[in-house]
Amino acid sequence: MPKTLLDEILEPGGLTVSFQPIYRLSGEVDLELAMAEGLARGPSHTTASDAAILFEYVRRKREEIRVDRVCIAAALEAARELPVELSVALNVHSSTLERDVDFPSFLEESLSEAEISGERVLLEIVQATTSYDGHRFKRALERLRAIGVGFAIDDFGAGCVSCLTLLEVRPEILKLDRALVKGLHRDPMRFAIVGSIISMAGKIEAQVVAEGVDHERDLEALRELEVDYVQGFLLARPGPAASVTSSRQRPEPRAVPVRARP
Repeated sequence: MPKTLLDEILEPGGLTVSFQPIYRLSGEVDLELAMAEGLARGPSHTTASDAAILFEYVRRKREEIRVDRVCIAAALEAARELPVELSVALNVHSSTLERDVDFPSFLEESLSEAEISGERVLLEIVQATTSYDGHRFKRALERLRAIGVGFAIDDFGAGCVSCLTLLEVRPEILKLDRALVKGLHRDPMRFAIVGSIISMAGKIEAQVVAEGVDHERDLEALRELEVDYVQGFLLARPGPAASVTSSRQRPEPRAVPVRARP
């Protein structure tokens, strides 16, 4: 029987992992390298090499649990080459946290094998649906926090993310959806919405990562809004772990006036 795409994804070496740097925008050192997000991609000769296609395929097959485990194990193994002071951000579906009762034990074992402490890991929760068992979900969060893991809510401001998710997760990080960041410098309403999210995050003791920073003027708008962290092609493209170690600080981009204001 020929291999299916799922077979290729799950077999050893079926996934490749890249890391995209995340930079601290505020603080004493501007654009200081602070974290790296592990990004899994499917087999290069398939359409699953595109992340959107890979994870949509996984969701349609209802194979989030098996694929999340493979992605995380591969990312942690690759992350051994990152500087030990960097946090490592890894994606996991909310459905995996709910349905995979052994996931906390799996992650703890994987961390031990990779010789990475739980305190270095930030799990970015991808919420593809609002329908899940809240009790089992929160129990998984408790067990993961016990080993030092922190949490981020991915794609905040879009999709299925709600205020109830904030109450359940109580995250350390909110990751702004790229749709809110793109064109921030020229859209007063977008500027106001992002500013409100940043203000709210401060009140719940969370920090904000702005994803999809691809334009210098958007970066300057985020700087004015005092966002905590930034991530995007303007700053660094995903690459192997060794490429993240090559520069601990990125030179500040050329300042560009920001004209859009609420």
